Amino acid sequence: MNRFGVRWLLLAMGAVIVLSSSLPSRADDVYGRKGQWDVVGFTGWVTSNTLDSKSQDSLGTIEEEMEIKDSALIGIRADAHLGDHVAFGMSFGYTRPDFELQAEQAGVKDSVSGDLALNFIDADLTWRFFNRPNTPFLMLGIGAFNVADKEVDGVYYSEQHFQYHGAVGWEWVVKDRVVINASVRAVMTEMDYWPDNLMFLEGVVGVGYRWGPHHRETYR
Repeated sequence: MNRFGVRWLLLAMGAVIVLSSSLPSRADDVYGRKGQWDVVGFTGWVTSNTLDSKSQDSLGTIEEEMEIKDSALIGIRADAHLGDHVAFGMSFGYTRPDFELQAEQAGVKDSVSGDLALNFIDADLTWRFFNRPNTPFLMLGIGAFNVADKEVDGVYYSEQHFQYHGAVGWEWVVKDRVVINASVRAVMTEMDYWPDNLMFLEGVVGVGYRWGPHHRETYR
């Protein structure tokens, strides 16, 4: 995994936590969310681990390594609030990173580079901890990881895999309707041929709109 990318994502999440703790919160407001809907567009940055493989043929051991470069991520998400704290959501995310494949056998090295068109189709549950406009959240879910367009030496092919994921983040609601959130998400999946799991780490910010009935109450 690219160390710079991981460091960037961890620093971004730390900044989110510090910023959120410093923002004023209206302590007299409680926000019920049941029956409301969110639609959010998001963007961010994604990094992944390096995949390694060893195999054997008549000429000896073949050692291969594929590095997927860090890349920008975009997508859209919709949430249905089943209660004041829990919501069911679905999202679609897309990224197109470059990759480099290196192989070595009997001291002879070779390399291939290209790009990947990757998308993530997710279904998950989100728990928002507080009925406030400023709240942390936890997300867990499953989905599909699709290599929609992989180019290697001029040959294109696709593959699909199951994935599971989790995220932590913070959400702000402005004027009861404008939703702003920031999160760090980990995705675990795989790719054909490679024996190791493929893990993505994403840093994401989103802006969207919430509609539905108001449920504001006041502490007494």
